[in-house]
Amino acid sequence: MAARAGTRGPAPKSATEKWLNGYGPRPAGAIVIDDDAGDAQEVKVPRAPATLGPAGRRMWATLYRQLVPAGMMARTDLSALELLAASHQTWHDATLAIKKDGSIIYDSAGVPRKHPAVQIQRDSATTVFKLLAEFGLSPRSARLLGLEDDGDGY
Repeated sequence: MAARAGTRGPAPKSATEKWLNGYGPRPAGAIVIDDDAGDAQEVKVPRAPATLGPAGRRMWATLYRQLVPAGMMARTDLSALELLAASHQTWHDATLAIKKDGSIIYDSAGVPRKHPAVQIQRDSATTVFKLLAEFGLSPRSARLLGLEDDGDGY
């Protein structure tokens, strides 16, 4: 992280980081599953936005099920989750187009060109990765949040 002008030491931690590390109050809007019995609760996933295709809806449901019980998602994060799922859908659609047509296509004059979906795939992958990091789901962001590796190698 870049140093801020006129300050020393590490950047202050956000309220969410403090809470996830076991100190500080729960951030406003954080969704917490209260389970006194210690058993895993089924998380009711809200309906995915109608703009999402099948891959985006799967991403929406999977991440919601992971982030809510961990207390890593607030109601205000739903729009970011929608953007993440939509970007994943775009990446998925571009990947299918490349798989079908190949990464090189030929124009009307027979000149080979890069398939337009290659750039779409690259851009949406960049967006997906950045948004995953915002939710603490990249290796680096997980380390910064103090989340432990479960030892499965992934």
